[in-house]
Amino acid sequence: KGWQKKSEEIRADLDGIGDGLTVQPDQKAFDKDVRAERRRQHVVRTARHLDAAEAWETPEDAGSLAEQAAAGISDPSWLVESLIPSKGFAQIVAQWKAGKTTLASVNLAVDLAAGFPFLGAYDTDLQAGRNVGIWNLEVGAATLQRWMMKRGADDAALKRIFPLHLRGRSVELMAPVAAAWTAEWLERNAIAVWIIDPLSRLYHGKENDPTEFTAWWGALEKIARLGGVDVVILVHHAGHAPPGESDSKPRARGASSMMGNPDVLISYRHAGGIGEAPSGPARYLSAFGRDVDFEEITLRFDSATQELRTDSGSKGRKHDALRSLAKRAADVIEDSGPMNATELKAAMGRAKDEDKVAAIRIAVSGFELIETKKGQAKVYSRGTGKVVQRGGDEQ
Repeated sequence: KGWQKKSEEIRADLDGIGDGLTVQPDQKAFDKDVRAERRRQHVVRTARHLDAAEAWETPEDAGSLAEQAAAGISDPSWLVESLIPSKGFAQIVAQWKAGKTTLASVNLAVDLAAGFPFLGAYDTDLQAGRNVGIWNLEVGAATLQRWMMKRGADDAALKRIFPLHLRGRSVELMAPVAAAWTAEWLERNAIAVWIIDPLSRLYHGKENDPTEFTAWWGALEKIARLGGVDVVILVHHAGHAPPGESDSKPRARGASSMMGNPDVLISYRHAGGIGEAPSGPARYLSAFGRDVDFEEITLRFDSATQELRTDSGSKGRKHDALRSLAKRAADVIEDSGPMNATELKAAMGRAKDEDKVAAIRIAVSGFELIETKKGQAKVYSRGTGKVVQRGGDEQ
């Protein structure tokens, strides 16, 4: 009774708020709409429960941890040495115009099928009798075929690659008929590695809805299992960088589950900031995940052969950026003559002050610049050294 009285007092205090702004519904019509909405929601819940019941499969029970340990626990094995495990899901998060198709559908696919070291440096292990399937959803068929043939793989390797060109077509994996066809295609072609390029052309749901994406992911996992696939490689676009973070590591576009579900996240980027055009031919690759901690490496691209190779002479993107800035400092002095430190840093243009200082040190250590003291000031003049800008063309 006390609660009812308090409620009536609150209602009395609020009486009149919103008058003239809303229209009171006809009570009978309103009640009818409520009943209809409740029925609709009940139908949705029932459908979800029925779908879940139909999808239920009894999981394999391997017993206690002691029993599992007695049966033997294997060490990590690799599809690509230190980078991609031999089982699971890997996602390549690629910066805009970094060349994600060249990395995944051309270099990774051909290196696996031919038994080449990936990027010229990391051993690959595609089991005998197993193949690579590529779902090409973005590039024209002739374009991808031409790029792949430039790699120079022999006929035996080409017979182990199955590109399915789906640009402009829709494959809804949540539809039973499409899911069954996909699993049959994977099994019939003995696909061990399934490359999906890109994810955004295959997933048609809301990117920022984790519930919807997780349901789709479950369908993908089931299809891969029924099709006998060992490794799924998903190629995905990076999102836009938050203000002030254009130089940060690319993050997958969409819901957090797009980052959380894969076993390994591979970051692939060029020398420009997030959302910017490439500032040179160098590309940078790193990875992190379950049993994977792959430090950033620099890659070089040969357009004649479409081959990406590891550049052992580079120390990574940060160092390459400083080398580029050091070249800018040397060019400024060569064009304008000797300057003190303040003048030189101002003339070097847009960059963090600490990076300018580090770049000047690099230029001095390589004799591209000569540092002398005049009183308390440091003055820089052009040296005899030659700057090599590893993040771009050699100078």
